Amino acid sequence: MQALKEVGDEAKSHCLRCHAPMTMVNGDFDLQQGVTREGVSCDFCHTVTDVHLDNPEKPYSVDLGLVKRSVLRNAASPKHEVAYSELHAKSEFCGGCHNYVAPSGAMIMSTYQEWLEGPYPAEGAQCQNCHMQLSTGTVVSREVKTSRPEIHLHSLIHDSEQLRSALTVEITRAQQVSRNLEVDVVVTNVGSGHKVPTGMPSREILLKVVVDSGGRSWTNERRYRKVIADARGLPLNLDHEMLLRGTRILSDTRLAPREARTERFSFPMSERRGATVTATVTYVYAPMLLEQRRLNIELDRAEERIF
Repeated sequence: MQALKEVGDEAKSHCLRCHAPMTMVNGDFDLQQGVTREGVSCDFCHTVTDVHLDNPEKPYSVDLGLVKRSVLRNAASPKHEVAYSELHAKSEFCGGCHNYVAPSGAMIMSTYQEWLEGPYPAEGAQCQNCHMQLSTGTVVSREVKTSRPEIHLHSLIHDSEQLRSALTVEITRAQQVSRNLEVDVVVTNVGSGHKVPTGMPSREILLKVVVDSGGRSWTNERRYRKVIADARGLPLNLDHEMLLRGTRILSDTRLAPREARTERFSFPMSERRGATVTATVTYVYAPMLLEQRRLNIELDRAEERIF
């Protein structure tokens, strides 16, 4: 909505090609047709025949008609034809939307690229393995087919529990050095096939380390994020600004797949005494909906007592 207010119809093609992908076929950027207003619909995804990652304006080829494609072999339906599609089991299928290149040519969102450059492709682990896990389910309706064990969940699993499975935090050292308490903390991306955080660059991971001792408290922080700048080199903070005016990446401190990063903190403690060290990692995001709403989801916590 903010992008639409700022640049008008230009924003529609940038946003709707992924949020309402039928616009790539029918050009209905004013969302007049019901099929367009369905957004990312079952019908669109299951008519995709190819992905063109080198064409961000039109990344998908579709074959509209009665043939619906999926990873199910030997499936049948009385309502439409069914075809097996190897493409629907590959991360490339997701990459058409989960890389976003701004009008300037800067890759603002790079989730697919992050997966591609990580260790998981060589192991055959696809996006679908985590975001569309296999489960039992009913195919279409009970009259058509009974339950089978290899149905992919279509909720796409972007919930807080999956976030919590991505990172761990561990205090590996807390030692008095001269007049300071030195603390080493290791943050590890243990469960995500892409960088953490991914998607909109305004998302952050906040590592906070707190030392409590003798009624006093000290706090230090690290932030992991991707910083996008405009043509003048000024950092952008709002989602629509990054998508429309982002031209360069100033920095990227996010955690890559399986990366373990050690952070060292120093706190002023002039004498050795009892202390409690607490380290937390929190997912922070403040999307603009009707109004800006800030999300703070604690992902992991570690505590160490020093005597």
